[in-house]
Amino acid sequence: MRKVVFLDIDGVLNSTEHFLAFRAEHGRNPMLVPVEGGIVIPGDTQLFLATEHIFQDSIAVLNRIVAEANPEWIISSTWRNFCDVGAVLAFHGFLGKVIGNTPQKFTSYRVNEIAWACESHGFTGDDRVIVIDDIDFMGDLDHLATVIKTDPSTGITEFDAYLAIAALNR
Repeated sequence: MRKVVFLDIDGVLNSTEHFLAFRAEHGRNPMLVPVEGGIVIPGDTQLFLATEHIFQDSIAVLNRIVAEANPEWIISSTWRNFCDVGAVLAFHGFLGKVIGNTPQKFTSYRVNEIAWACESHGFTGDDRVIVIDDIDFMGDLDHLATVIKTDPSTGITEFDAYLAIAALNR
């Protein structure tokens, strides 16, 4: 039995609340910041790391899931098209093992990308598969995974982590 989490970024590891607090403190929106040893965005010659877009409290919540359930992680966020999300998460202290990204096909939807990834990785009904995302999949993934829908205004919470851990360890 394998345990795997499909992870979105926007609305999960950052939130409306995070952006408003950042703006109040810094007088500007979060942005990509040049960082020594950062991540190369395809097509760009500068090094960047999404330091201001990831809420550190959210990384702590993910690390709780890692500590209590030890799943593998697959990135389903559109961020996968612009940077090495595993490296960005590791930079922020994420302790999980990122094993890949969902595939992107022409005009594909995230629900399809997750289904294709489940198929390509050979996940079966015996595996514990969850999706952490702020999208409402309206039951389209119920046959493949447990969906933990985050509130994009707050991002991932301790209660979301509790639900994820329970689903992964059942």
